[in-house]
Amino acid sequence: MEDDASAMNDLIDAAIVNSILAPTPSLSEPMHYQQRQKLELAYLRQQAVDLKLQLDALTSTKTLQVQTSSNYWEKVARNQKLASELATLENARLKRVMEDQLVLASALEKVLAKRPRLAATPMMDMADWKLRRLPTDPSSRATAFHAIVDDAYHALETMFVRSGIWDDPPGHRSLGVAEDNDMILVSIKSVVNVTGPYLEIGDRFWSVWNASGTTTPQHLRLEIVERFDENGVYVRMSVSLDATMPCMYLMYAIKRYVLGDRVIIVQRSVLDDESHPVPPGVLVGNYSACMVAQAIGPNLTSRRVCVQGKLPAQPPMENPLRHQNLRVSDAVLKMVRLVFDTLEQLFS
Repeated sequence: MEDDASAMNDLIDAAIVNSILAPTPSLSEPMHYQQRQKLELAYLRQQAVDLKLQLDALTSTKTLQVQTSSNYWEKVARNQKLASELATLENARLKRVMEDQLVLASALEKVLAKRPRLAATPMMDMADWKLRRLPTDPSSRATAFHAIVDDAYHALETMFVRSGIWDDPPGHRSLGVAEDNDMILVSIKSVVNVTGPYLEIGDRFWSVWNASGTTTPQHLRLEIVERFDENGVYVRMSVSLDATMPCMYLMYAIKRYVLGDRVIIVQRSVLDDESHPVPPGVLVGNYSACMVAQAIGPNLTSRRVCVQGKLPAQPPMENPLRHQNLRVSDAVLKMVRLVFDTLEQLFS
């Protein structure tokens, strides 16, 4: 029944749109409006197509320039410039698409004297992964999971440049928590040289997230929610101050990338999960993180960890932090330090 209703809604939508865009026999006053709508829609759609072509051409040209660059920092600079130009074009394309949707919605308002209960017009390009949302459908869920982490992987150079992690010497370790308006910003960096081949060290990293029953202190709980092939895992992390009710909650999409001389593990927060809703009363973290195990010798590996994230500065009313004598930022610092220290021990 639901499929039939959906199909009927689609037919009605199509009929309405066709009636709007159909050629008009004369240009009476109402027809003038419809003709303008038709021309405006055609213009916006052509603009979106043209921008997509420009996007593809720019990607091909700039990617070739990056590949032919011999200097590392030149490659980084070109990659950053490419990312900026692609973002500008993509924003322009999405703006045209949104304008297209608004024109269509306006036209539907005019045509329908009384609107039937139709399904909402889907917003183009609002894919689940862009909202960092995992749907319930298994196929769509897997697609969204990989797209979320792959997007974070492609943005790693921006994180590296912003954090300066590649300029930090072995032995560097830093943790920062700062308030910025209504948010609490978190930054973590760690650099250490480890004896052992990079693949072995990378496997050790991966087992922390991918192995069931990882031993952690009472204040920190790691749970595997779901696995997505041998290189993808979805993990729930909850942290508390007094080992009772969780205060901070993270849903991490984690993926492993094995390259020629390094293993990279990328983490990105999932912000909405239809199958596993966030419990009430917790601070939900919005994080990006990366762990790199890179070969720097026959039996020596450089291990670099970089984390950047943010949380709301005002916890929900049910959150235990409301009943603490600590400032929220100080409580977050205490919990983040616990997580940082525990993970460092597990990685070692």
